[in-house]
Amino acid sequence: MRLRIWLSISALTCITCTAFAHKIPDSAWQKGILKDTQDEQNTRVVGTLNEGSGSIYGGTYTVRHLLIETPEMIYEAVPINGMTRIGLTKGRFDFTVNSTYLFAIEKSEMYIRDANGKEGKFRIVKKTLKKPASASETPH
Repeated sequence: MRLRIWLSISALTCITCTAFAHKIPDSAWQKGILKDTQDEQNTRVVGTLNEGSGSIYGGTYTVRHLLIETPEMIYEAVPINGMTRIGLTKGRFDFTVNSTYLFAIEKSEMYIRDANGKEGKFRIVKKTLKKPASASETPH
């Protein structure tokens, strides 16, 4: 009985979360220029060992870093949420350097739209202020 109630609550939670998926307001989108993309090669080893036996798997994968420039900032972002082993979002998300893209920022996440309106979710790993702070400004 408890299992049935737990499964019902879990299913209802999944349906509710899907139905109320996060939507970014139109006013949050801004334009930025994709200045560069760089691929970072990473290696991952995972597995289990128990008293000298088990299995270990390893492999390499690529994470694509994007540099988006606005008049005030340069953002470096990497893909998250639904990534494939080559570091791109599910399906194909093609980027053209020096092209303008729409993007929105929420906390440490960046959402980027391609020319077809397809959205990708990225994590901001670095923010660079383009104009240096003057001596009269107080430090953060």
